[in-house]
Amino acid sequence: MKKKVLLFVCKGNRYRSRIAEEIFNKNAPHGFIAKSAGIHYQKWNDRAVPKVLREIGIELTKRKPMKLTGQMIAKASRVIVFDGVKISGKMETWPVKDCHAGDVVCIRKGRKQIERRVKKLLTELVAYQK
Repeated sequence: MKKKVLLFVCKGNRYRSRIAEEIFNKNAPHGFIAKSAGIHYQKWNDRAVPKVLREIGIELTKRKPMKLTGQMIAKASRVIVFDGVKISGKMETWPVKDCHAGDVVCIRKGRKQIERRVKKLLTELVAYQK
């Protein structure tokens, strides 16, 4: 069975969408996988992201940020964007603000907001599968 793709999109794929992808994939129900991208290309992940993910037992996968493509959107069964991102098509928006690079306090606060939203999403998906 082909997995359903949830696509998380933020501005640069260096912080919010990467955190959402990592948290979702660590807990993904059978048949689902998350991917993430940014509307602008960023060369590196935010240096604070590995630290705030390790605090909850997740290691950041070793890949550079990715720029959003139309093909990514077309393959996604659900698209979730973060504040400040505008793309065409059906999507939902999560109101998690962007942070300055390396701002551990801000990124940790954002991670907590993303965690709550991902847990709610996982609960919905598991209930839907039953």
